[in-house]
Amino acid sequence: MQLAATFNLDEVPEVIAALSQLVAPAATPEVVIPPAEPATPSEVAVHEVVRLYEQMAENESPRFLEALTDEPLRFEEIAERMAENGGTDHEIASMRAIYRNVKRREKGLIESGVLSTSVVQADFTHYDQESAGRYYLEPDALLALDKYLDR
Repeated sequence: MQLAATFNLDEVPEVIAALSQLVAPAATPEVVIPPAEPATPSEVAVHEVVRLYEQMAENESPRFLEALTDEPLRFEEIAERMAENGGTDHEIASMRAIYRNVKRREKGLIESGVLSTSVVQADFTHYDQESAGRYYLEPDALLALDKYLDR
């Protein structure tokens, strides 16, 4: 006999306990499994932003991640941050190419199971006024990257 069921991850202990009672209620003692603590978004983001950073080629892609903040920035603003401390000053077209490289790497890592979600966030809420998107890291991802880079 086969049985299929769908349930939330936090219901696993109750399901196991109920199934163990159905299979052999007299032969087995009640199994109590403490519920697993779900991963917090910050734990996932910490892990993933560092994984993405470590997978970047030695070009401007890591510097793009380093230049992001938790406040959404336009490409011009990111380019200014990348140019600080002797970095290269990029045109908007170059910034688009760098962003595409980052997103391409991110997508490949998601498809291969290394990442579970996007790390670099995009905001287009002011696109009509600015004709530009804004890009950022979630605060917990930025904190993780800062910690990883010792800054």
